[in-house]
Amino acid sequence: MALASAFAADGYELTDRGGRSRRVIRIYDTRTRYYVDVYPYRTDGALLRSAVTSPQEDIPAALVARPVTASFLGATVRVPEDIEGVLHHRYGPAFRTPRRGDKGATRRYSRLRSLLEDLQDNFLGIWSWVNGFRAPQNR
Repeated sequence: MALASAFAADGYELTDRGGRSRRVIRIYDTRTRYYVDVYPYRTDGALLRSAVTSPQEDIPAALVARPVTASFLGATVRVPEDIEGVLHHRYGPAFRTPRRGDKGATRRYSRLRSLLEDLQDNFLGIWSWVNGFRAPQNR
């Protein structure tokens, strides 16, 4: 991947084989192993089709066609102009009532699955914290 060396210079590992599907772009922090996933989409007429979970994650291109800037954690990021439209599309008319672990249109909500994912995430956090003490400081 063209940007892998630039990410590596800043202490990150870049792969295009992330996630269970092995089709997600994943950026790891090499010190903690925390990561962010970037989901690829392809244009198909008026839709953006998910390369990972189509048709559940497909979205009308018009909903994300006009990005605007917003402040987030001290940085400027680009977000869709119609954020409410995107949330309504993904989570339905009750999107203003958040549910922990809700994946929206991707899969049905399950309290049990949410609890198990919380346990998994807490284990990952503790594991990363402990391994952070052992990892060489390269920054």
